[in-house]
Amino acid sequence: VSVPSMFRLVALTALVAVAAAHPQTYLPAQWRSGYIVNGDDVDSAETYPFIAALESRSGSLRCTGSIINSTFILTAAHCTDGWSPSQCQIRVGTNTRSGGETYACAAFTEKRGYNDGNGFSNNDVAIIELESSISFDSTKQPVNLQDLQPASGSEVLMIGWGRVSGGGALPSTLQQVISDYATDSECQSSWGSSYNPATMICEKGSSVGACNGDSGGPMMCYSDDGEEFQCGVTSWGASGCTVSLPSVYAEVVKFLDFILDGAA
Repeated sequence: VSVPSMFRLVALTALVAVAAAHPQTYLPAQWRSGYIVNGDDVDSAETYPFIAALESRSGSLRCTGSIINSTFILTAAHCTDGWSPSQCQIRVGTNTRSGGETYACAAFTEKRGYNDGNGFSNNDVAIIELESSISFDSTKQPVNLQDLQPASGSEVLMIGWGRVSGGGALPSTLQQVISDYATDSECQSSWGSSYNPATMICEKGSSVGACNGDSGGPMMCYSDDGEEFQCGVTSWGASGCTVSLPSVYAEVVKFLDFILDGAA
């Protein structure tokens, strides 16, 4: 299966200084490919009922996404950029690539200013409108979107359909992995000016991370009260899905008005 590399990643050298100047986005499977690296299989479709796969109408994986409500999906702008809704379908209600239900895409709305301004792949958020409404059940539910900040020093959960290693095969089962929430200073230390703290967040990496095909998928965080919510949209990381550098995400709370107003 051909998966566009949705991890917008640019080739890196061994030097972090050079890497900071040349990140690569996790693009759609057919453009650039990727999966959760060093993660685990998700055993049930009920575990993360908000997860979605962005596919071609023939079923080839492009990206990951999350359910906003019965007619809208949240994903990364680089997943929809250069693509047409007539080419797109969304698969939901499954933890395997062949299960669940598919819904045709009707329209894409990318955040104004995508790829403009400070940082690499800035404002990397989009919403997809579906031609028909998702029928909710225990395997299909909206993701929790809240005006919350992650608790200091908390863990984060990354979920996606992307590759399990750079250039590796696509998994047949949804992947998940736990990492640690990183501060803006930690993210900038790794990525320099490619990282924009006004619109991005990242995880600490070291041995786990996102890869091609995970683009657009959710990073889940935890508030001081322990509430789980989507805090990030998978955006970009190191070429070849190198986990020694952190994966970077569009920070959901900074785009919450755009997401909720657009999906109203």
